[in-house]
Amino acid sequence: MIKLISNYSYGQLDLSERINTEKSLYTAILISLTGGNIEANSSTFRQPSGIDNNDWFGNLFQLKSGYDLYNSNFERLLKTAPLISGNLNEFESAIAEDLDWLIQRKIASSFTAEITILTKETVEIIINIEGSKEKYKYLFEV
Repeated sequence: MIKLISNYSYGQLDLSERINTEKSLYTAILISLTGGNIEANSSTFRQPSGIDNNDWFGNLFQLKSGYDLYNSNFERLLKTAPLISGNLNEFESAIAEDLDWLIQRKIASSFTAEITILTKETVEIIINIEGSKEKYKYLFEV
């Protein structure tokens, strides 16, 4: 995968050289949390050709490869629930659902999500994977 985001700044591709692929989980976690499934969770049912499935385009590859589909429960909640401390448990649950594939595929035995509300429209998420020194930091604006 090509790294899309890291430490709050979007990556840039230098096309004059070769494209470097990412060897961490930054992009996979980002797509898991914000894959574009705002309408509803993806299913194995696919619309006929020419009709949008309203999900991340890569889910077609995921389905054909036998992988779990990215569903972005966090993104959907981020667009519908206010950023207040009373909703933090809901946000944590949505993140846990979106990243459950880390456990299912045995990439991690456990992970935690630290959620910090920075402003009424901005939230910081830090994903800590057990046994990893790397922290996966993301900044989202509503």
